[in-house]
Amino acid sequence: MSIDYADGRSGSSFLVNGSGFVPNVQALVAVNGIRIGDITTDAAGAFKVYLDTSTDALLGFYEVTVTTESGVRGVRPSSQSAKVGYWLRMASVLRTLPPDQTTVTLVVPVDIQPQNGYRIYIPMMDA
Repeated sequence: MSIDYADGRSGSSFLVNGSGFVPNVQALVAVNGIRIGDITTDAAGAFKVYLDTSTDALLGFYEVTVTTESGVRGVRPSSQSAKVGYWLRMASVLRTLPPDQTTVTLVVPVDIQPQNGYRIYIPMMDA
């Protein structure tokens, strides 16, 4: 699985490409462990998904996971999963290339927190 850019500013969009999956099955797409939608692999076991981030998304690292479940009746189901990530950084470029007509677009909800996100600590003072 690959992603077109490793980083972008909040509000950027990222294209994720996958191949080598089971053909013609539904795949779950999650960001930082939270399901954001489903896609279907094509006849070759490939997919493309365009991820839109909000201009209000918090800065930090986001991990994208795509998981398929497949099984034949009477046979134990198997799953296949792949991960890729991106950074949202203030100093990065805003990436907004439109997807082609064959690409599924999923919106990354603004309430998904980044992994190892940036935190501000304010000292407590006694009065």
